[in-house]
Order: sequence, then C-alpha cells, then structure tokens
Amino acid sequence: MKILILDDDLQRHAGFKSLLSGHHLSHSFTYSEFVSALNSEEFDLVCLDYDLDIKHNPDTVLDRNGIRSLNGADVAAWISANPDKCPRDILVHSMNPDGAEQIAEILRRIPGKNVVVKPYSVSKE
Repeated sequence: MKILILDDDLQRHAGFKSLLSGHHLSHSFTYSEFVSALNSEEFDLVCLDYDLDIKHNPDTVLDRNGIRSLNGADVAAWISANPDKCPRDILVHSMNPDGAEQIAEILRRIPGKNVVVKPYSVSKE
C-alpha cells in the first residue's frame, strides 16, 4: 500500500514507519510538499495532521489574525478543490480535536471519500 503522511513532527514520521512497516511511505512536512506529492504520484491512503509548526514551515498565509502556517484544514480545502488527486481513504491523525474535526468536516463533504479520525498514538509495549 502507498501511503502519504503529512506531519511536521519527525518522531511521528518514525512512529508511522514502525507502525506501517511493509508499506511504501512517503513523508511530507509541509502543505507544499504534500500537494506536490499528490500532484506527482497516486496513493492508496493519506494521513493528515492539523497543526504544522510555523518555525519549520515555509508555507504561510497572511489572514486577519496575522501570519499563520498553512495547516491540515488548508490541505483539506485543497483536496476538496482537487478530489481526483487524492485517494478515497483519508486518515486524520491530528491530536488537536478541534483541528481534526475541522479537517474531517471539509473532507466528508466530498462524495466517495472515506474519512476516519483517529488521533496519533504509539503503543507503549
């Protein structure tokens, strides 16, 4: 299975690699990397985080509240505008409950998408 992961946390990427061994993983840390990957490859599953750290994220926008990082909701809006570029199965793994719900709400409006919200966690075993 080909899986594209969006997260700004290097340790989470390592966790996904451990949890999903045997699958082909592509890692993106920013909005631009994620969109670029979807524009150049086909995936079976995408995994989305909401919060993308502004310190390490060159993808920013100026809105009425100031400069902010493009986040998982911005990715969901891009997917909504380009649904054919994204696979049917989408996992929202954000630990931010409000952000995760915001992403899911956007994506669930797209016909044919299977959206699951499951906050990231790694077993302590």
